[in-house]
Amino acid sequence: MERRQAGRAQACVAEEGINHECKLCNQMFDSPAKLLCHLIEHSFEGMGGTFKCPVCFTVFVQANKLQQHIFAVHGQEDKIYDCSQCPQKFFFQTELQDRLCKTALQDTKLLMF
Repeated sequence: MERRQAGRAQACVAEEGINHECKLCNQMFDSPAKLLCHLIEHSFEGMGGTFKCPVCFTVFVQANKLQQHIFAVHGQEDKIYDCSQCPQKFFFQTELQDRLCKTALQDTKLLMF
């Protein structure tokens, strides 16, 4: 499990400083981890300020604590949302929606050229 976390940390460091846009609301973030935390918040809008793990149903009061829990406890095999465009899987529907928005945007750009 430590190897998986180290790989994620390296990927996040490599992408730090690059703008990451939420395709659901167009807000910008300077790291993929911050974008993911934001997408988790989108997932629980209107739910009274609590964040429930979609795998084990543990409840958190902060989105970043849920994010840390998912990375520490659950693996790729626990992801429940499948992308119809590629083999990627996601923990949250908002991650998938963000991915699909990005894919649709890229497809539109390809059609324009």
